[in-house]
Amino acid sequence: MNFKNVTAGYNMAAPIGKQRDRPKVGVGVLVTSKNHPNCVLLGKRKNSTGDGTYALPGGHLEFGEGWCECGARELLEETGLVLKDMRYCGVVNTVIHSDNLHYIDLFVRGEVDSAHSEEPQNQEPHKCEGWHWIDWDNLPSQDQLFCPLHLLIQQGYNPFKETNEGISSGNTNRPSVLVPNQRGRPGVGVGVLVTSPARPGCVLLGVRKGSTGSGMFALPGGHLEYGEEWCECGSREVLEETGLILKDMKYCTTVNAIGESKDYHYVTLFVRGEVDMAVSPEPQNLEPDKCEGWQWRDWGELPPLDQLFCPLQILNQHQKLMPVPIAVEQRNPDALNIKKCISIFIMFALCTYDFPGHNQ
Repeated sequence: MNFKNVTAGYNMAAPIGKQRDRPKVGVGVLVTSKNHPNCVLLGKRKNSTGDGTYALPGGHLEFGEGWCECGARELLEETGLVLKDMRYCGVVNTVIHSDNLHYIDLFVRGEVDSAHSEEPQNQEPHKCEGWHWIDWDNLPSQDQLFCPLHLLIQQGYNPFKETNEGISSGNTNRPSVLVPNQRGRPGVGVGVLVTSPARPGCVLLGVRKGSTGSGMFALPGGHLEYGEEWCECGSREVLEETGLILKDMKYCTTVNAIGESKDYHYVTLFVRGEVDMAVSPEPQNLEPDKCEGWQWRDWGELPPLDQLFCPLQILNQHQKLMPVPIAVEQRNPDALNIKKCISIFIMFALCTYDFPGHNQ
């Protein structure tokens, strides 16, 4: 399953006169059980958005929580079940204009731990009509599914045929003690990996100024606003900050960025795009109050981790998350010339060598 383009939303008519908050973060849990092969746990929602539709267990990501930790907590509260082997599996952009809602919905999955209760209980009957094991190949029709689950299925995800291809793994590290909820729920940011044909193997970095992470290297980017697609947000932020226009934009990965000082928690979505050389090939520092300046840095030779802003630090720490794989020939143009020379030599040898039996 490839999640590179999971940015769909419900484009309903936007309500007039309602104040729109920035997106929130939700976690949905794909619960499986050895006693119910090929099934996931679904419940019918009650007294809230999506009333009457089938949904996964789950809820809001709280400040300082890891994604799997949130999923485990919500599941225990709602069903009494305990899971094992939990892991992250996907993300969608859910926009429901009719209810003035925008969520980044992260999905985790896990198997029921048979050492505890094996069957769910409906512990929140005011929110759910009941829990049912539903065969994944015989799910209710799409119009009966709650929006985030509907979007996940639209992308072709199948928890029983899961591969690691294209799946962005979230960092679930967290403080040992959760910060009280009055600190607010996590924010949602978009970071942009800007590449340029004139700067092979490089990404654009700036030194932050006057805000969290001041003095650290960071990618262009900013807050995801209500109703925005991830690439749309990235394009807007890059234009505002650098004057650059990007092309061929696509989603890369997502990380759970929790600062060591426990005062920063953002779910950061990374997108990438290439500079449109026909417009403006080099960046300008259009927000000098927020950035000390922009510079191209080789992805393989980034500043030390302690000089990188939290989301970029996490991305760089986890090589399997690296959304900009830099080929050897990109980082070393001489390597490309050597490869070409070797290829030409081999082709010449193959053309001139008199293979045994060739003239027979």
